[in-house]
Amino acid sequence: MGTSECPVCGKPVADTYARVVGFYTPVSSYQKIRKNEFSHRKWYNVLSKGEVM
Repeated sequence: MGTSECPVCGKPVADTYARVVGFYTPVSSYQKIRKNEFSHRKWYNVLSKGEVM
């Protein structure tokens, strides 16, 4: 699920947001089962073409 610290300032991440159908939702507001599913998602670096396809 990414990193536990900000890549810009190095401070700990306070919350993670997920983009769902055009809006951002804080992961901390997810139900327990949804949080578990979220942690199993595969993440890609969209800025690097090699990882996406």
